[in-house]
Amino acid sequence: MIKTKLIRYRGFAVGLTMLMILSVWLLIGEGAETYGYAGSSHTHFEKTQLKQNEIPEVYFETTGGEIIKPDESGNFNLTSLITGSFKLKDENVKKPYWKCAVKEKEGINQWTDTWVTYDGKYQGHGVKTVVAEVYNKDPIYPGAKLLRKVTINNASSNLEKLIPCIDDKEIGPGETFDMKGSEYKKVTLKGKVQGKSELVDVPAYAIRSKSTDGSYVQNNGKDIYVSLNTAKAKSAKIDMTMADGSARVSFNIVLKKVPITSFDISYPKTFYISDWNALNGNQYIGITEKKTQDQEENYWVDFNPSNADNKALTWKTLTPEIAEFQPLYGNGIVPKKAGVAKFIVSSDENPELKKEVVIEFKYRYPLKSIKSDQESFELKKNEKLELPLSPSPSNATEQRIKWSYDKADVVEIEDKVSRATLDETHKTKHILTAISPGTVKVTGIPEDSTAGAEKIKFTVTVKKQESTPTEDPKKTAADILSHGIKKLSKKDTFKYSDEWSVFTLSRAGHDFSKAQKKGYVSDVMQKLLDEGSLKTLSSTDLERVVLTLGALGKDASNIEGLNIPEKIYNDSRIGKSTSNASIFALLALDSRNYKIPQEARWTRKALIEEILKYQKPDGGFSLSTSSANGGVDITAMALQALAPYYRNGNVLPDAVKESVDRALEFLKKKMDIRGGYSDNSCSEAQVLTALSALGIDAASADGFTKGDMNLISKLSTYKVADGFAASGEEQEANDFADVQVSYAANAYLRMKNVQPSLYDFSDSPVEKEEPGEEFDPADMYTLIDKINALPSVELPKEKEKVAEARKAFDEMLKKADDEYKDELRDVEYILSALEGKIKLYEHKDGIDFKDNDEKAGKVLSEAIDKLSSFINDGATVDEINTFVAESIKKLDELKPSAEITPGGETKPDPPVKPGENKPGSPDKSADKKSVERQKANTDNAAKAATPAKPVAPNAPDAQKTPLIIKGSKTVNLTAEQQKGMAEGKYSYMELTVKNITVKVTPEEFKSMYKANNLKTYFKVTTKSKKFIKSKALRKKIFKGKVYMLNMVISGTQMKKLNNVGIASVGKVKAKTKFRMMKLLGKKAKKAKGKKAKKAFSLLKKGGLYKANFDKTTKKVYFNTKGNLKKMYFGLVKIQPKKKAKKARRAR
Repeated sequence: MIKTKLIRYRGFAVGLTMLMILSVWLLIGEGAETYGYAGSSHTHFEKTQLKQNEIPEVYFETTGGEIIKPDESGNFNLTSLITGSFKLKDENVKKPYWKCAVKEKEGINQWTDTWVTYDGKYQGHGVKTVVAEVYNKDPIYPGAKLLRKVTINNASSNLEKLIPCIDDKEIGPGETFDMKGSEYKKVTLKGKVQGKSELVDVPAYAIRSKSTDGSYVQNNGKDIYVSLNTAKAKSAKIDMTMADGSARVSFNIVLKKVPITSFDISYPKTFYISDWNALNGNQYIGITEKKTQDQEENYWVDFNPSNADNKALTWKTLTPEIAEFQPLYGNGIVPKKAGVAKFIVSSDENPELKKEVVIEFKYRYPLKSIKSDQESFELKKNEKLELPLSPSPSNATEQRIKWSYDKADVVEIEDKVSRATLDETHKTKHILTAISPGTVKVTGIPEDSTAGAEKIKFTVTVKKQESTPTEDPKKTAADILSHGIKKLSKKDTFKYSDEWSVFTLSRAGHDFSKAQKKGYVSDVMQKLLDEGSLKTLSSTDLERVVLTLGALGKDASNIEGLNIPEKIYNDSRIGKSTSNASIFALLALDSRNYKIPQEARWTRKALIEEILKYQKPDGGFSLSTSSANGGVDITAMALQALAPYYRNGNVLPDAVKESVDRALEFLKKKMDIRGGYSDNSCSEAQVLTALSALGIDAASADGFTKGDMNLISKLSTYKVADGFAASGEEQEANDFADVQVSYAANAYLRMKNVQPSLYDFSDSPVEKEEPGEEFDPADMYTLIDKINALPSVELPKEKEKVAEARKAFDEMLKKADDEYKDELRDVEYILSALEGKIKLYEHKDGIDFKDNDEKAGKVLSEAIDKLSSFINDGATVDEINTFVAESIKKLDELKPSAEITPGGETKPDPPVKPGENKPGSPDKSADKKSVERQKANTDNAAKAATPAKPVAPNAPDAQKTPLIIKGSKTVNLTAEQQKGMAEGKYSYMELTVKNITVKVTPEEFKSMYKANNLKTYFKVTTKSKKFIKSKALRKKIFKGKVYMLNMVISGTQMKKLNNVGIASVGKVKAKTKFRMMKLLGKKAKKAKGKKAKKAFSLLKKGGLYKANFDKTTKKVYFNTKGNLKKMYFGLVKIQPKKKAKKARRAR
């Protein structure tokens, strides 16, 4: 499949010019309009309506010079075999700009097919109708005009045979072609059309390709090339299919060995160190592999012969203190400091073939001097300060300092190289941290002394601080975990790629809803069960999925017929990958003690041996075997995997014990005097997880605490408002830190509570698949109706009804499908307001206000009135909860002073003797208070439910008042109001939601009214909401600045309400079931079944301009004829037969 992308970015010069033009354009006030356009930030073109005779002519010219004109309908009829370009017949447009791109999806893979390139070239991808647009210039420029649109019908090519050719040789189905070493071969294709004898050329863009692992198929839309990745495979199968599905062919390629005879390396003899690697902290950007004319920044290798199949080389570093070779991430030859670096490079296939590489590294801008602006500093314990140092020149490449102190453990200075954005240059900060009281002399020797920079000296005094209470590390860890779970649990849905969030929540005991679990597992299995998608998963992807499914209570060895652990223990890529592949393979397989056959590629013993290969002489583990030193993070992860074998000693006991002991010493040495690791929350979290897995208490273990600081207290310092920061300097939450800090705290708590470790799921038995209750939208709408009717209940007498509704709401929200959740949440504010009333009534009843009782009653009455207005006008749940809290505070302020103890606490009630009443509930006034409360509740309910007072039905219209109700989100009609409208007690009904007003006469209302059976409410959806799923429809609505009116009605009640903007759809009954329906103009398309066709007929009879059924949201979008700028768009939900019956039974 050709996966061409739209060209959306231009060069810097063009962008700068555009910015200047746009600024002038805005200043002079010309009235160009700006519209949002899918796929770019802004598209500028004039909103011009061309007359019919002004629309320029378009024709198609084939590669052979044939002219194709549109048919009588103005459409072009082409196939994928036709090559050529669209032409615009307009002398005033020199270079027209064409746009036609379509987003596609296959399984979970998504891409964009370009059907017409910017210069008009046609690329037919399959059987499809597409629309191309042509402008007078690129629409990103001001003044661009849409000249016209062109509809293209791309039909099937009707190929019955597809023939690939390599080196002018036809390759038959299933035949094999010999690939000499690592060569690339161009594949051309010919095809035979049904009913024709001659062969035709098949363009590359008309082909979809698939191949087995270890092979490449490159298709740029013009040419197709195939090759073998000789390091991974010796043969491969290639599948090629016409995008229109008319023909396909498969053939094989196999490696024919080509030995290497020699190689040569081109590289810069002198390299200037100038910048830092953004992906790897304090590491320079080195010399990367790339063949260019300029040898200043790159190296490349020429092999003889060029198509040798084994081009693997080994780089041996002779001067590791100066530079090293890093194959990982293509870092290449990476310098550590200025000096002469030497390497010996040899061929893996023939070690006798060797080359020496000698490079002198110099700083681009050498440091000439660096000075401190102060001679002494004074700080409090644990205080931090960025040292005011002045380097010369200010842009010196290397500004780090080697620091030494005449006293240990008083202060520490850490040099950090970073930049705020990718557009800025890296800056070096020198962060001074006060550790313990005392005075220390500090000396700093510049890392770069090549230009004569001298040492700097200053004095630091750390003041004593008042003693603070000793923290409880277990409580601190619990607080950390609670804070992290609060952040991670905010998501409503989880999908593939959310593994670590789901894992962390699961191991913390989070109660996922059935919909959340089902949604995640379904998304993951879709990827695993799709052969094409499965190929894209790395070893660590599979391992991460196994851990997450296991944490959710799933048996990953038997899920929908798939054994995922088997794909791990037989994964040949683990030994060729980085160390985390073998580390997490062992963690995943051990998590549920999955069985591994003896003949498996990776047994537990083999994985342990593989992990141990990455341990370095310093005791740490590294990500790659080529690294000279270990790293903190990967060492901690290795210990997490080895922990069970260190404690139990059942596999390679001596080797594991010796390795773990060395790694622990490495981590002790790496810990800084602040009790952490370079102020990196993720590194510290990994170490805490490792120590907890080994049964080591990080809060007290020798060598893992510094003064009163330990890893738990250190992690708590990264806490920010909405999660955890990645470092102490940052104030914003980091996704990686949120997860790792949270599960590290969990790991520590598990160790302290003697529970199974973080990666041991023995405390989480495999869930039995029980048939759960399916979500039924009809039940949800019944619940919504029930909640809408709650404001009329008597409170607090009938508070149980509110409690029952809240329980039903919470349960419904858990099982509701995602597309329904927003609609359900829209009525939660009613529950919150009613719960607030109950809380206020009970709070007042629990206090004897004595002389302030009348004032307290007034506060209560005003609060109840306000909550009633919230119900009527609409409010957010947070607004309601805040108001209730403030009202309770007002009531508390009216408590008699005698009720308050000197410490500010309320005195406890005295013991109640038999026969006495509890203080605060006077016996004689109790009945009176209850009556007053009941009266206040009734009055307030009436205020909320009846804004206008009805009169007799036969009264003159002049005496009648209108029923006017306003709301910010939803307008609810009570049963009494419905009855009053139907009986003509009001002159009319006016419902307003935000800035949309709907006026309905009693006659109109009566025609749709059925006593005790009216399920109607009005709702507005603005740009900030998520009702509108269809992108095309959304564009149409937003272009005209049209709001959306949502009307939810049972099928039998839909009547003509033209003034509302919704036309009749005929007698659509509740049993009508809509399926895959799409109505364009007056033409029904893709209708299936008699009921679907009948529904279309009913829709058309109602005079609808356009209707579209979205099968994802199960909603029908339609609008009436009329002015597109002024009309409303309606949204109607039709209940399926079974659901409707269930809903009626509920009523």
